[in-house]
Amino acid sequence: MKELGCTKIFITVGYKSMMLSFFLRKNPFVETIKVKRKGNSFFLSNLISAGQKGKIVVITSDNLISMDVKKFRNSYNEMQHSFVVCIPGTMALEGDFLKISNKQVIEICRGPTKATDYLLSGLQVINLDDLTLDLFDSTTDFHKVWDFLIKQRRLSHIYLASVRWVAIDRPKDLFSLISSKYLESLDED
Repeated sequence: MKELGCTKIFITVGYKSMMLSFFLRKNPFVETIKVKRKGNSFFLSNLISAGQKGKIVVITSDNLISMDVKKFRNSYNEMQHSFVVCIPGTMALEGDFLKISNKQVIEICRGPTKATDYLLSGLQVINLDDLTLDLFDSTTDFHKVWDFLIKQRRLSHIYLASVRWVAIDRPKDLFSLISSKYLESLDED
């Protein structure tokens, strides 16, 4: 992250906020934002209110990804507006799928019947300069943010075909991951 010029990592914390805040307080590179009972993008309004400007990297905590960091860094440096990172989509995967036209995201849809060749990876870059405070309330989630950016034609994508990715949506996913060799294989990259 430091290669991208990031000077801080913001971590949103919910129901385990006391424990996580205590653990992270010793790291000056990390700042926590409490979001208990809030929408998953509520923290963006806190950053905008605090005067934060420019691009920030956002990744969900329930995905593991091994990817071409150089391509991501180049995209980060070249793209002015917000973008999402997508991976090959299949009917077998659950999640948010993209519809794309002329390299612009035109819709984000969810569900197996909406599957496309582009699945959101959980990694995205949001340019805070593309957003306005009146977009947010305490329940705002990323679908509302993405819809706003799509309407403004300020949401692009990068496609990483050679990526290793896994979602951890349920406890059984985590236990399955721990018992597999997947985590060890990520260390080899």
